[in-house]
Amino acid sequence: MCEKDVFSWTNMISGCVTNGFPSQALTLFWKMGLACVEPNNVTFSCLLKGCSILGSFDIGRLIHKYIVDIGFEMHVFVGSALIDMYATFGNMSYAHMILERVSMQDVPLWNSIILAYAEHGDAAEAIGFFRKMEKEKSMAPDKVTYLSLLKACARMHYLAMGQSVYSRITQCGMG
Repeated sequence: MCEKDVFSWTNMISGCVTNGFPSQALTLFWKMGLACVEPNNVTFSCLLKGCSILGSFDIGRLIHKYIVDIGFEMHVFVGSALIDMYATFGNMSYAHMILERVSMQDVPLWNSIILAYAEHGDAAEAIGFFRKMEKEKSMAPDKVTYLSLLKACARMHYLAMGQSVYSRITQCGMG
């Protein structure tokens, strides 16, 4: 391509991450910067996923710093990717902090934190975030929310809570 824009760079970065070449995605990101092309929210989400795949917490933190510097941290899509990255590395306090910083919260963002706690075996926290989401944010849970809750209940052998979640799923017609 003669001229590469943010979409072509991001597609290449995404393709590298999706196909198991996250280090090449980081190289492309560096080249993107040299070409003076500004990344977008999708670029950052792909890069953060790549850092998780690589197991590179330090690079993920550097990308997070850059995200903050250019003002993308409050974006819900980037916030979900940051939550996922920090959870991958077991840093749940940072994952929680990201949730609090995102101004326009949505169900997928809340699903990210609920799933993060479910995958780390902390069903109580996952359920707590679910209740907070419903109560304080007046958001309706979706299929991903319920699947994350079921995962949390299964990991902690919370049979009664799992049955309660399943009951809600069938009542909502999502069964």
